[in-house]
Amino acid sequence: MKIILYLIVVSAIFSIGFAMGAWWNYVHTINKQIERIDEYLKKENERFELIKGGRKND
Repeated sequence: MKIILYLIVVSAIFSIGFAMGAWWNYVHTINKQIERIDEYLKKENERFELIKGGRKND
């Protein structure tokens, strides 16, 4: 009986660890995607300002 209880506890601990690891990976991936989107928008805004400025001087 103690062995079965021990296996259930160990299984629960590993399950919680797996769920926390998956959650951490998800959060980390989302943060990286947000950073990439911010960088892309920053570059596009700079490019747009250059194009807009170039047309203004024509």
